Amino acid sequence: QTAARDILEKRLAPSWRARETDIEGTIDGLKQVTKSSAIIVEAISRGDKSYIERQVTGLEAIEKQVQIWQLPHLLADSTRLQRDPTPGIFVEGWLYKKSAQRIALQPWSKRWFMMDERGIYYFRSKDEAKRNAEAGIHTNILERVKICDVVLCTVREAPNEGPRFCFEVHTPSSKPLMLQARGPLEYKKWVDGIRNGIELQLVHGNSHVARRPPEAQGISRTGSRDSSFGGGDGNGDGDAVDMPELHDIDNEAGYGTKQKVKKTNLVPEIMGANIACVDCGAPNPDWVSLNLGVLMCIDCSGVHRSLGVHVSKVRSLKLDALSESEAKLILAIGNEKANEIWEEGIGAQKGWEKPNSSATRKAKEDWIKSKYLWRGFLKITDDEGSTPTEREEKSSRAMYEAAKTGEVLGIARALAHGAVATWKNPDEDSKTALHACAQLKSSDTEDWKAIECAELLIQNGAKMDTRDKSDHGVLDSALVGNADVAMIEYLSTKAS
Repeated sequence: QTAARDILEKRLAPSWRARETDIEGTIDGLKQVTKSSAIIVEAISRGDKSYIERQVTGLEAIEKQVQIWQLPHLLADSTRLQRDPTPGIFVEGWLYKKSAQRIALQPWSKRWFMMDERGIYYFRSKDEAKRNAEAGIHTNILERVKICDVVLCTVREAPNEGPRFCFEVHTPSSKPLMLQARGPLEYKKWVDGIRNGIELQLVHGNSHVARRPPEAQGISRTGSRDSSFGGGDGNGDGDAVDMPELHDIDNEAGYGTKQKVKKTNLVPEIMGANIACVDCGAPNPDWVSLNLGVLMCIDCSGVHRSLGVHVSKVRSLKLDALSESEAKLILAIGNEKANEIWEEGIGAQKGWEKPNSSATRKAKEDWIKSKYLWRGFLKITDDEGSTPTEREEKSSRAMYEAAKTGEVLGIARALAHGAVATWKNPDEDSKTALHACAQLKSSDTEDWKAIECAELLIQNGAKMDTRDKSDHGVLDSALVGNADVAMIEYLSTKAS
């Protein structure tokens, strides 16, 4: 038993540690916001309007910076038990359902909802299950209740003055059903999913819907089938929905399922080229910052996550699926080249010593924040400008010129020194750097890295729908400029 327990703990340790890091990163981000709030209050008392305008003060902006709503997905990504999507189901998940009664002891109840090509349903315990529970007999049988047919319903956003993330499902035969999602991401998933389902029904009808078995079937919370599962409260159709079982990610090879996102095969090459953490030198780092193009250990990744996605977008090489373009970008930059940019001016800073792998979390946190958030270790020269506006202008122009020639490191250096990825060049028809690299042809340079340049710009905030003076978006500009097929295919995936 001891040996089996040790083996299990060894297998579970990476996923539990990753989950702990995600939670700690979010907590650190909230602490940082709290500190910023005190500084903002002080600035208000001084009447420092310029400082206040530069700070994140809105609730939604703070939530985005801290990544609070991404936390459930991050924790789900790092769990060992992966759940496959239910076949034939468009959207499913937990929602809060508001009672139709004016006076209710519990106005909101948590239910598992799902939507397929024909209808919207939720699950509840059957009356028989309740009676069994009163008698001391435990049962897992659930009843599926059909709310409405997809084609007969409409979905509307709830008024802003009410609770957040609420929407209403309207049907011809019943009162509007008020539902609340667990955050903005799930809210958008449900509202868009219902609207897309309505459009699919109106365009294609039921001709493409697979026929279901006529007999009523059942399902338990564990995924086992039960013949006592049935129709609901008169609104249900009695059909069963096949619920997938959980499986261990270590046994995926034999499980017979395919992942939605295929992981790039460049991960071993990435890890081989970056054998030590970019910030503390810990061996075998397996976490990556997509917009910085660097690898870090799990301890430093928690600090990076606390900085917010506008500073560092953290992913796991082992738990997340990187796209080919993301992997190639990391190979194009990497720890050594990134540190040549971000730590170039460390010699001019007194009292700083780079932490090692055994340093305290506080020491690593101070170093990482000074390096990326405050940009304190960059080498600043006099010709970069004397004011923030002037430095931003010159850095943005340098970024644009690097994009025209496909210099990934030139773009990375310009972004580190304050370039804005959405900056428009007034001398070249208000094109952005993303417009410029989209038109770069492989025949123009020996080492063509236009896609890596585009990926770096997009990861740092460049927008595909930004228009130039000719009213061309980035993909339009690539098509008009007769760009390489590989670039057009890449941009098409980003535009969809």
